[in-house]
Amino acid sequence: MKRYMKKAAAAVCAAALILNIAACGGAESPAEGSQPGTVQEETKKEKPALEAVYQAVKDAYGDDYLPSMAIDGDMLESMYGISSDLYDEFIGEVPMISAQADAFIAVRGKEGKGDEIRGILEDYKENLITGAMMYPMNLPLAQSAQVVQEGDDVFLIMTGTNEAYGQAETEDEMLQIAEDQIAIGVKAVEDCYE
Repeated sequence: MKRYMKKAAAAVCAAALILNIAACGGAESPAEGSQPGTVQEETKKEKPALEAVYQAVKDAYGDDYLPSMAIDGDMLESMYGISSDLYDEFIGEVPMISAQADAFIAVRGKEGKGDEIRGILEDYKENLITGAMMYPMNLPLAQSAQVVQEGDDVFLIMTGTNEAYGQAETEDEMLQIAEDQIAIGVKAVEDCYE
């Protein structure tokens, strides 16, 4: 019985590892100059493909992922302030209904530009909260939005279901719901870089 349990546990661990790698497109490769199979072998984790991170976020939210309209480079610059000289690639989506503030932005910055991109997105978030006219239902989402940075890859996560807001009785409860929703996207991004 113990032998069977060990084999089953090993199979479950192997399946979990394969799913994690497949979900985020991550792979580990030996460091330059190392000998494969030696104790001294160091591994260097490759960046996951932005498309894989985007898909992991969408999968984490399921039907609660609201952004559905892709944005182009001109829109990324005009809405968010990120010019094409700062990044190598990006994926951005906003909802088709302008009454919603949801957005997911993933930017693979040029080498050394991650901090600058993060600052731009933090400024965007702050301006959205303090200076923009928005529907009151969107304020908790904007206040809870997170900018996540992994090296030169930077993400704006501002999405999640707003159906639960109807159950909230106070602004604090609405804010907590929004924070819980944002945490889903943050975890999905961070899991792809582990």
